[in-house]
Amino acid sequence: MPSTAKRLPEGETMTPQPMKPKTAVHDPTTFDPVAVIRELAQDSPDAAALTAAGRTVTYAQLFERVLRVANGLTSCGVEEGDRVGYIGRNLPEFFEVLLACARIGAVMAPFNWRLTASDIAELAIDAGVRVVVTDREFATAAPPATFKLTIGFDYDLWRDQWPAIEPDRAPHPSDHFIQFYTSGTTGLPKGVVVRNRNIGYLAQTARGWQMHPGANVAVAMPLFHMGGSAWALVALFAGAHCVLFSEFNPLALLDSIERDQISTILVAPAMLQMMLDTPGADKRDYSSLALIAYGAAPITGPLLRRALSVFEAPLMQLFGLTETTGCIVQLEPEEHHDHLLASVGKALPWVDIEIRDPITQLTLSAGQFGEIWVRSAQCAEEYWRRPDATAELRPGDGTWLRTGDAGHLDEEGYLFITDRIKDMIITGGENVYPAEVEKVLAEHPAIADVAVIGTPDETWGEAVTAFVVVRDGYSLAEDELIEWARSQIAGFRRPRRVQFIEQLPRNPSGKVLKYEIRRPYWEGQGRRI
Repeated sequence: MPSTAKRLPEGETMTPQPMKPKTAVHDPTTFDPVAVIRELAQDSPDAAALTAAGRTVTYAQLFERVLRVANGLTSCGVEEGDRVGYIGRNLPEFFEVLLACARIGAVMAPFNWRLTASDIAELAIDAGVRVVVTDREFATAAPPATFKLTIGFDYDLWRDQWPAIEPDRAPHPSDHFIQFYTSGTTGLPKGVVVRNRNIGYLAQTARGWQMHPGANVAVAMPLFHMGGSAWALVALFAGAHCVLFSEFNPLALLDSIERDQISTILVAPAMLQMMLDTPGADKRDYSSLALIAYGAAPITGPLLRRALSVFEAPLMQLFGLTETTGCIVQLEPEEHHDHLLASVGKALPWVDIEIRDPITQLTLSAGQFGEIWVRSAQCAEEYWRRPDATAELRPGDGTWLRTGDAGHLDEEGYLFITDRIKDMIITGGENVYPAEVEKVLAEHPAIADVAVIGTPDETWGEAVTAFVVVRDGYSLAEDELIEWARSQIAGFRRPRRVQFIEQLPRNPSGKVLKYEIRRPYWEGQGRRI
């Protein structure tokens, strides 16, 4: 049977048809992601669900394809609990495969297409994938010992030969839904197993994120990471229209906001900075924007003020981990002021947060710094085939999840992130959290980006060292920045060394890969980096 996708001229998108006025309310304890799409397909079959590169898929088409792929995977021998790999950019087929797997109890494992073929092969072996779906660009990266389907080559013909009928097996809230591999800020990716019910809890954020029928949601974060997938899935389950980007491009996103009447976007602060630095950014029409959500890093005062001035849209900060199934804390638009700008916000209603001593694991009082622990049914329960790592993630009876982040809660319940516990610098016996130094240095007008680490020092043990990206059109010297910092930062926190680099290494979610910066300084020093 021929594909039912509607193809439009490049650069054009399908105008979503209005859906029936209905607010979706999903019970996370019985959540079935495929049932949600089925209901949307029945209620408003012609409403646009996904658009990528001028190609739009409606909710009815999406559900039909999910059934076809589900039956096709079954015919290939994929069974309940099996992993199916995906290597590709942000495409509608990602969701076809993901939801098809969910329909039959299999699990999609998306792999980072930026990795080498050997790295992807290692992840595929770890996941034990039986089938890999890839797009043509990354077809050669697919492990050879798997059944491969290539989008744009044989995938469509393969999919459309199978019947669009419901498989016998019914999904269950405890089914594994998707398996993400951690972004590897520690250099050691682990498979995080996310269940249907975990996503069901996250789906409750839709209203606060301005996601509803008729909303046009930009998806510029990569789908192989939690940030991009969670954002898109919440939008889909709310009946919104997802406009997918193959990768982040500031000009393309700005164009889309105007052309496609984008109502909400998710970006990292570094991405927001690039959008604002795009020539002519302040001369566009952003009247459709209802919300700019950001995560992966805190926002600086100057960037916030500039974003509010140019976009004239409210900003919301989201904080979460892959292991927490995305956002668990958010700073509301009306809370973006004064000292709260340093906070990531308050926990979502179904999330409990405690600050504990990282050594004794005893609960600390408001204002005391320690490690952030989380309790919620939204959180992932395990790492794939890593009982040792799972026990470290969820110690004791497994009720609470330890994040590895340092911070504190204030008296009103606002969470302040200090840094990763492992990133803490010990210099001359004093503890320094790099994020505290980075926040101050980012205020310097000549600094576009900055990361702080500890480097070996014979006198102090570690020296606070800043890696600085200078803003275009500015110049900055090491002694000049150190002198400027004297009046801004306490002596023991002040950078003793400054290195100027062209750009900071980041993962696709926008987080700085500090282990890559540390490696050349700590190799051979007898310390983990």
